[in-house]
Amino acid sequence: MRQIYRSIDLTKDANAPLYFPEDVIDGQQNLFRIILSNVVDGNVPAYEYLDGREVFTDQYKVNVADMLDRFGIYAQKAKGSTEKNPKFVIEEADVPTTQVLTYYIVEKWEFDKRSNQMKTRVEAICPVLNRSGDFGGEAKYPMFWVKFDAIRPYLSQQYVFLTDDNNLPQYSLDDYFNLGMYDGEIYKTRNLRNLS
Repeated sequence: MRQIYRSIDLTKDANAPLYFPEDVIDGQQNLFRIILSNVVDGNVPAYEYLDGREVFTDQYKVNVADMLDRFGIYAQKAKGSTEKNPKFVIEEADVPTTQVLTYYIVEKWEFDKRSNQMKTRVEAICPVLNRSGDFGGEAKYPMFWVKFDAIRPYLSQQYVFLTDDNNLPQYSLDDYFNLGMYDGEIYKTRNLRNLS
């Protein structure tokens, strides 16, 4: 088994289905809106970005209010929100979809001895905000990790079309990741010294 970290650049044509539509159109949402709305509603837990030492336990769960505050996303408490189960409402204009131009994913490559096949599956996804830095230039701010299995039921309901030639949405976002339709560069593999 090998764990691989990939960076998915949404400016590449192959990854465009993850970015568009920027706004909600006829119930269609992009990947970031799906992830953020489910994290904010408490449907999917989010975990701290620890740069190569990802631990998906309760100890590293993200406090949603702190995370929204840290990234400057304006939100109001939703009705029925409690201390134990906080829920938030984010206005459409306050969702920074245009700033999420990169995703980090953790892939697991496993060799199955019984079937003699190599299998790849996505373990987790991390949206990355691209904002201008203090001294000019682009700065990347990884937000949080969500486990792929937790967000899968929501991704399987969202269909996307992959090319400009065929506008029929045939594949769901779940299929898009499971069939490896994305184009991502490896920036790290899991190793003892945690090196890039």
